[in-house]
Amino acid sequence: MIEIDGGDGGGGVLRTALGLSIGTGRAVRIGDVRGDRPDPGLKPQHVACIEAACAVSDGDATGVEIGSDTVAFEPGPVDGGDVDVDVGTAGSATLVCSTVLPAALVADGVVRLRVSGGTDVAWSPPADYFGGVTLGALRASGLATSLEITRRGFYPAGGGTILLTAAPSTLEPIALHERFPPSRVRVAAAASDDLLDANVADRLARTAGDRLSNAGLAVASRSAEYVEARSTGAVVVIRVEVDRRSGTPVPIAGFSALGEPGVPAEDVANAAVDDLRAWRDGSGAVDRHLADQLVPILALVGGRIRIPTVTDHVESAVAVARRFGFDVAVEASESDGSTIVSADEPSTRLRR
Repeated sequence: MIEIDGGDGGGGVLRTALGLSIGTGRAVRIGDVRGDRPDPGLKPQHVACIEAACAVSDGDATGVEIGSDTVAFEPGPVDGGDVDVDVGTAGSATLVCSTVLPAALVADGVVRLRVSGGTDVAWSPPADYFGGVTLGALRASGLATSLEITRRGFYPAGGGTILLTAAPSTLEPIALHERFPPSRVRVAAAASDDLLDANVADRLARTAGDRLSNAGLAVASRSAEYVEARSTGAVVVIRVEVDRRSGTPVPIAGFSALGEPGVPAEDVANAAVDDLRAWRDGSGAVDRHLADQLVPILALVGGRIRIPTVTDHVESAVAVARRFGFDVAVEASESDGSTIVSADEPSTRLRR
C-alpha cells in the first residue's frame, strides 16, 4: 500500500491519490488529510470523492466519514455502469468528477457518473470550465468523455446536478507545451432565474464579449442563460481555443468569475477578462488552474505541459504522482519564465 502524507496540499492530495490508485490498481493510504487547513479532515465534498472512487472502481475504503484524518482505499475493476453521488452540500460536483477521470483509461465499459452538489462554486472549476476546458483539452489527447449540466447549483444551497460520461479511452501523450496565440474565445454566462429582471447573465456575456473584442480577440460565441436554482447565483466562463498545427481547435485555458451580492455584473465579467489578459501577457501555454488538473493524467499517459507558474496544487499533485513511482519532472525555463511539467510515457503502469 502506498503511503501518502496529506498534511500539505488540501483536498487535492486526496483526489490525486484516489485517481492514480484507480489508474494503477494500487492501494493507497492518505494520512493527516487536509492537515494544514484550519478545519482539517474530510468534508462532505471529500467523502463524496471517495464514494465516487469506490463506486466507479468497485473499490473498498476505510475512514470515510466527516472529520476523518486517515483514509485507505483499494480499487477494484472498472466495469462501467451508472453511479450516483450526492455531495449533500454546495461542495463542488466538478471536483468529484475530476477525481475519477483516470477510470476512463482502465475501464471495460462506459462510466456514467451523476453528481449532485455545487456546479458553480468558489475554489473549484465551474461546470462550463470543467466540461469545456478541462475535458476539452483531454479530448484532444483521446479521452472519450463529456459533461452534461442538468441543473445549476450555487452556494449556499447547492442542489445542482452534472452527468459525466466516460468511455474506455487510450490516450496519446499530452502535448500542451507549445505556446500558440489564441484563435478564438467563447463566453458562457448563467444566472439564477430570479436575476432575469436585472439582465445579469446578459450583462455578464455582453461585457466580457465586448472587452475581449476590443482587446483584439475573436469572440466566436457568447451565450446567456437563466436557470432554476435553489440559491441565487451567477457565473461567467471564458474559454480560449487555439488551432494547433493539426488544424484541430483545442481549448487550452479558461477564466471565470462568480457573481457576488452587491457586485455589478460588469465588474464580475471584467475580473474574468483581466485574468485572461494577464495570462495572455505571460508565458504559459495553459492556465494555472488547468495545470494541476492535468497532472494525474499526465503521469499516467506521459507528455508535456507549459504552465505559467508552479502553484501549491501543482506541487502537491506532482509529489503524489512521484509517490506512485511516476517520473514527473518540473523544469523552469530560463528564457521566458514559464515552467514545463513532463512525464515519460509509462509502459506498464496502467492496469488494463
